[in-house]
Amino acid sequence: GRMLIARSCFQPTPLNCGHVRYSHPIRRSSTSESPTQYQKSPHEPFDEWKQRLYLTLYKSTLQRSEIQNIESIIQSTPQLTRNYKFKAALMDAYGKANSREDVHRLFSHVAQEIRPDAQFWDKLILADLRANDLQGAQHRLDQMIASGVAPGSFTYDHFLEHFKQTKNLDEAFRFLIQLNESMYKPNKSNWVKIMTLMEWNGRGDDALKVLNMMQQSGHELDSQQYNILLNNLGNRGRPDLMLRIFEEMKSKNKSDSFTYTTLLKQLSMADPKQDLPRIIQEAENEVPCSDQAVWGSMMQAFARMGKPTQADALFTKMKRKGVKPDAYRWNIILDATGKSGNIDRMMELFREMIELKVIPSTETWGSLISNASRMMSPETLELIGMARRYLPRLDQTMWTIIIQATSRVGQLDDIEKTFEEMRSSVSPTDITWLVVLHAVGQHDVQRMMALYEIAKQQERESGIAFPRMHEAVQNVLKQKTTKT
Repeated sequence: GRMLIARSCFQPTPLNCGHVRYSHPIRRSSTSESPTQYQKSPHEPFDEWKQRLYLTLYKSTLQRSEIQNIESIIQSTPQLTRNYKFKAALMDAYGKANSREDVHRLFSHVAQEIRPDAQFWDKLILADLRANDLQGAQHRLDQMIASGVAPGSFTYDHFLEHFKQTKNLDEAFRFLIQLNESMYKPNKSNWVKIMTLMEWNGRGDDALKVLNMMQQSGHELDSQQYNILLNNLGNRGRPDLMLRIFEEMKSKNKSDSFTYTTLLKQLSMADPKQDLPRIIQEAENEVPCSDQAVWGSMMQAFARMGKPTQADALFTKMKRKGVKPDAYRWNIILDATGKSGNIDRMMELFREMIELKVIPSTETWGSLISNASRMMSPETLELIGMARRYLPRLDQTMWTIIIQATSRVGQLDDIEKTFEEMRSSVSPTDITWLVVLHAVGQHDVQRMMALYEIAKQQERESGIAFPRMHEAVQNVLKQKTTKT
């Protein structure tokens, strides 16, 4: 009797997470439409209809009025009124519709009948986070723990996803420390996610702090997770932290071929490069000699250091050890020797590649033609002819490279002829027009302006702006005016 009096005197609020239980009226839809699409049809088996209704709530994106209609149907079906699987599905649907008050209402309704488990608390917390109420969500988490329900991995993941979207990294770090000091500590997945969050946002030092805390709590990264950490630190321009992680990996025997590939790639793009020779030597000693990816990374590292001779020597050593380079490894050494200006060696290697029946890719031809034309080599026109015979179809990028090469070593008529051939197969892009107009303009301004009108017509018809094309024409006219 005292319990009934207490219930009757209790004033319902949007949410009560304590132990007081009370009833709350169900909000009906304000629309006058009949929800016939959700009603059970006369010949539909009950179990099939129930499953259809359940999947509609979980898998569909519904408006609030639609969810209210389904809730009304559930409440009018005696077999479903105390089905907590459906109550959880309703909370999930209201949460996706950003109707936090309905999620709170349903949670309170469940709390008057049973003790809510983790899935109900999770949906309640997620509704607060969707409304950007971090303080409210943290309060629900405290209430959840106080009620004796252990937070699961998904509970913490909701918070981590919120921090990822809002980029509130300071709050994320405080949240992690708070969790680590509680009785329900983060699992390995939670640790890795928050560490990755710090890496992606350029907080490499904080990422290492998270790693130390994770290790102190008894969790360790595997080789793959270490390699991801290395790559992310490299992408954020932290070679110093990469080397620290690399030394830790070696001490724990967790470095592998991918570790060296990642390290060589990232360090070769960073400055300064004083650690690269040591890493290359270690890679050559530690990694199996058959690993083409590491050989390629070592050659590319030498090339980026401006040492094509060492890259060439490494390529020769790789072949002597019985490793047959694939097309990608050939591309690396051809590009390295070509960019160094040693066109004779580049052509020697290319002929060897053809003799070994390695099929050149589009990237191979592009690199050969670009490097040969840049050095004004007489081999350029021969390479262009070979590329056009070997490649079944030239894409826009390849055509642009050929036109640019032709403009360096050919005559004006050659440029215009090549360009007309291109237009018969593909539409020129902004970059292509830039190259063509600049090349023609160096020889004949009037012919450039005639092509410029064609380019502007294409721009109008396609609706795609060509800003660099206009800039190229203005630059040519400015140069000619200055000379005059």
